[in-house]
Amino acid sequence: MRSRDSSESSRSSLPTEATRRVNPGRSITSREREVLRLVCDGHSSRAIAGILGISVHTVGVHRQRIMKSLGVRKAAELVMSAIRLGLVSVGPPSAMCSCGGRRASGVNGAES
Repeated sequence: MRSRDSSESSRSSLPTEATRRVNPGRSITSREREVLRLVCDGHSSRAIAGILGISVHTVGVHRQRIMKSLGVRKAAELVMSAIRLGLVSVGPPSAMCSCGGRRASGVNGAES
């Protein structure tokens, strides 16, 4: 019987692109959907914590669980996957702007 090379056995335990992509056995909770929507709207973890009345740490835990479920590693990938999978909808830029659709002009938001 042949023994496996240690590098070969470690390679076989690494997740493949297909297994990393989506975790079909785990659905996203309603709270995670709220966090996901706010992340996609461009809110920081601190802002999300304030909006939902939870700690910044808890927001981070939700983000990590969502990212693991979707098989992504970066916030940009998270947003793109959420859109692609239909977990969030994309509206016109003014609808997504947290400033209520007003665009400030000039330096530091000063009107010109």
